[in-house]
Parts: sequence; C-alpha cells; structure tokens
Amino acid sequence: RVHVRPISSSTMVIQWQEPESPNGQITSYKVYYTNNDSLPMSSWKSQTVQENKLTTISDLVPHSIYTICVQAITGIGPGPLSEPVKVKTQQGVPSQPSDLKPSLVTATAIAVSWTRPS
Repeated sequence: RVHVRPISSSTMVIQWQEPESPNGQITSYKVYYTNNDSLPMSSWKSQTVQENKLTTISDLVPHSIYTICVQAITGIGPGPLSEPVKVKTQQGVPSQPSDLKPSLVTATAIAVSWTRPS
C-alpha cells in the first residue's frame, strides 16, 4: 500500500507499508517516480530509503501528474514493484508579467498594459 500526498507545487510525501511476504530482511526501499510513465523504468528517477517507510521527493514540475512505485530490497536483491500510484502536484505561482508600461496618463488616472506570464 503506497500513499502519496502533494505538499506543494514541487514536493510530495510518499508513505508505504512493508510487503505482506517480505521473503527475508528488508534492507532498503527504492522509490521510483516519473511524470512520463511511457518511459522505461530505467529512465524514471529514483530515491533509495534506508530504515524508513516514508520519504519526501522534491524538485517536481508544478501541476503535473506523477506515477510512483515502491520496491523493497533484501540482501538477495529487489522484490517486485508496488502497484503504480498517480498523483498531481499542486499548481505553482505564476511567473512575473513582462512589458509593464503606461498606455494613457492623465492628471487623475493612469492606464497600464503588460504581457501575460507564460
């Protein structure tokens, strides 16, 4: 059971439970994640977690859907991957508008124009 919770536009907390049949002493877990699940697993980013069933991943793309899988590792080697979990990062703040300029100035008012941020 893998649970993922976005905590900002670029960070998620991932928590999981130990496998029902660990087949030995679990030495670590490997957390795989990607925002392009059509890529082969070898191209996904990963993070190894020692002695814990919780981790935080950062530097994610805002407002993107990520797929996360967790894998237990014993002294013999890696076990099967968990079922994939999909979660969307939160929306980020917009970038700064550009080309800010007054377009009409009177004694009591000013009209301003700008270019919308991407």
